[in-house]
Amino acid sequence: MELPAVWGVHSISRELFDCIRHFVPSGSALLEFGSGWGTGQLAEHYKMISIEDHGNFLNLYNSQYIYAPRIDNWYGMEKIREELKSPYDGVLVDGNSDDSRLQGLIANASFFNWEIPWFFDDLNINIINVDFERFMRDTNRPFVKYQCGLKPFGVVLPSAWSGTLWNPNEVKT
Repeated sequence: MELPAVWGVHSISRELFDCIRHFVPSGSALLEFGSGWGTGQLAEHYKMISIEDHGNFLNLYNSQYIYAPRIDNWYGMEKIREELKSPYDGVLVDGNSDDSRLQGLIANASFFNWEIPWFFDDLNINIINVDFERFMRDTNRPFVKYQCGLKPFGVVLPSAWSGTLWNPNEVKT
């Protein structure tokens, strides 16, 4: 399947890419929910682990793919539990075309490592934005929302974060 080579349309924005590059050092492992053209861009800098629910998006880029077909509007957690064995240093939540995609993540939050940076795309979609803000406040996690570029995104930082925040004028290639 050929995917569009455009930042921010059916992929992460260039700004989100630059933000990830700020918080997660090159060579680190990056776990992503949903795979696409952005996976190929990120794979130039990271060891990618892609959780994907659509068979036609598997094995398109340099990534370790975990095929976890949807169960109740989210990735099949049984497959994720079985196959996610590698540690990861950052998480990108992008995939799953269902607008209620964060509800599945929230229901399974205890399985994942939250002491690393998390990146949430598509906060321009109201229900995703509402679910993101509610979950972060309910769990008392520090987060930043960026309103730059084509669509807003959120970053959740580890509780012990002491570094600098990303500046949207900063570009890292």
